[in-house]
Amino acid sequence: CSGLSYLAENGVEQWKLFNRSRPVEEILKSPNTTDETRKAIHLVREAKAFAVELGLKATANYESFVKLDGPCLLWAVSAADPIELKEKTWHFPVVGEVPYLGFFRKQSAEVEAKRIQTLHQPSADVWVRCVPAYSSLGWFADPLYSSMLRGKERDVVDLVIHESLHAT
Repeated sequence: CSGLSYLAENGVEQWKLFNRSRPVEEILKSPNTTDETRKAIHLVREAKAFAVELGLKATANYESFVKLDGPCLLWAVSAADPIELKEKTWHFPVVGEVPYLGFFRKQSAEVEAKRIQTLHQPSADVWVRCVPAYSSLGWFADPLYSSMLRGKERDVVDLVIHESLHAT
């Protein structure tokens, strides 16, 4: 049942994000858009073109923009056995086995982290971390999130290429 509530919560939150997205062209034309955001959007376009030159799949990703309220798009929860240093994995249809769970709400991630720690004896090592981007693995045209535009230019380019690898 917790698996179903996890999928339902994430599905609703994903839908909300897609509904908040606006075409990049609209963002570029808006007088409320900062020069820093405009520059970053152009950098993302250049990085996408470079990724295609590298042989990665051309996608419709990053043609829309979502301004987030904070620095994180998701909160990822990873866990490992504290003695064997063996990572915990979760299994999902289509995606398969993954070494973390992603949550759109930090509180949900923290609740899951505590649940994992109490289920395992000795208590599992658990890490909750901020995630600025993710790929829908080609299922959707992923928006450009404001969280992706933080950091140095090379970090933005690295992130776009990394997510393009997932889409490929």
